[in-house]
Amino acid sequence: ASMSWLSRRRFDLGIGAGNFQHEFDVIGQGDIKRPPMMKEQVLIARELWGGGSVEHHSELYDFDDVDLTPQPLKDVPVWWGGATPASARLAVEFCEGWLPGRITFPTYAKRVAKIREMTDEQGKPMIMTGAVPVTSIDKTRDGALGKLNVSGLIKNANNQRFWVKPDSGEFTTIEELDGSILAGTPDDIVTGVQRYQEIGADLLIFDFRFRYDDWLEQIETLARDVFPRL
Repeated sequence: ASMSWLSRRRFDLGIGAGNFQHEFDVIGQGDIKRPPMMKEQVLIARELWGGGSVEHHSELYDFDDVDLTPQPLKDVPVWWGGATPASARLAVEFCEGWLPGRITFPTYAKRVAKIREMTDEQGKPMIMTGAVPVTSIDKTRDGALGKLNVSGLIKNANNQRFWVKPDSGEFTTIEELDGSILAGTPDDIVTGVQRYQEIGADLLIFDFRFRYDDWLEQIETLARDVFPRL
């Protein structure tokens, strides 16, 4: 609600179940099943965003007469983060959007198709879908790739249990990570974004984590040479 008022626009809330068990152990929540906990938190948040006094009683949360002022200026879409089949199922269950991080085009297309199938089966409207590709823009594709930790990205890809693998059964080249990475000239980035649009993406967050030394220049290049063409 505060971010909605500060920005004077819609605020989208991204949530997830977290990765590291020790972070939950240290706050005494290590034994709690996280997806049901997050679902309950979203339920409470929506009640508070709706106005009026709220009470809620469960094993996790127990309170009376709580209200939230001011209310968000607009409805708050909730996006579930994660690239697994389970994350897509949870997004359909109680969120307005599904937002994986790095994900290849074949895997993304498979997940979006499954989300469409699940929403149809449940009689729900199609939820929004997005992605967070690692992005590197340069004058040449080689220059853009030279800024990336290519071996590390390939190693990470091979650790992804639920990604669609290449025919060889193993990721060996950066080209096989297309979608999880958008790297190259502005033309290359436009082509990559258009591919996401063809699959059905509603939101892209460009991840410049490998370009911190020229982060602002990357953003300016994106705004000047990519966005006007989309």
